[in-house]
Amino acid sequence: GQSSVASEGFDPAVVPTLVDLTKGKVVVDSLAICRHIDQVVAPERSLIPADLQSCIDAELQIIDATPHVAVLYGAHPEVDFRPERLRKGMPGVHDRKITKIKTARDSVADDPGMVAAYEAKIAKEEAGKAFISTPDQMRGAVDDILQIIVALETRLQDGRQWICGDRLTLADVCWAVSLFRLKWLGMSFAWEGKHVLNDQPCPAVADYGARLFARPTFKTAIIDWPKTPRTEFVTEHYDD
Repeated sequence: GQSSVASEGFDPAVVPTLVDLTKGKVVVDSLAICRHIDQVVAPERSLIPADLQSCIDAELQIIDATPHVAVLYGAHPEVDFRPERLRKGMPGVHDRKITKIKTARDSVADDPGMVAAYEAKIAKEEAGKAFISTPDQMRGAVDDILQIIVALETRLQDGRQWICGDRLTLADVCWAVSLFRLKWLGMSFAWEGKHVLNDQPCPAVADYGARLFARPTFKTAIIDWPKTPRTEFVTEHYDD
């Protein structure tokens, strides 16, 4: 249920991919892209200061290992809390993706490297299909997320402004995306409580998320980004 390259391996035909024309480098994997941008765009204003690097790395590892993919593609066996568009659109999605990948593979049949990449992608999609079809694994993915939020609550309870102290870092940037994605999916009950799957509120996480979502750069990068789809769980963040 994870998409982490560290734990799941490289994902061929992956999104996103960054092509740095200045450096002549192709960078794949969300976390690697974030680190690359931080290093090359404005290193004098790095969001990974040396004195906080160990804390930042630990937080990034937690975010990277969160099973976002599982709760995007699959439903919890007892209740499907996801947005209506996902409840309607996700059934059969892996089969549809595999069909498209096979078409792409067949179009490059004379390129062994590309064929191997597409075959690996097909294997990953088959594994994803099996994962979300297994009730205990889906329960485990949701439970993992709930535990991750409880642990985040514990770290924030000392009143810190940002996750690694009094300075905004790359860890906060990535937590902003992770928490908003969970809210977008209908999982804000992970910190709000009052839900059949979780009755334990995490007020420090709620406050932390509110601080992150209120930042002007968050609005620019997430809310106002062209063609970013919204769901019924995040409507208050939009102006119209």
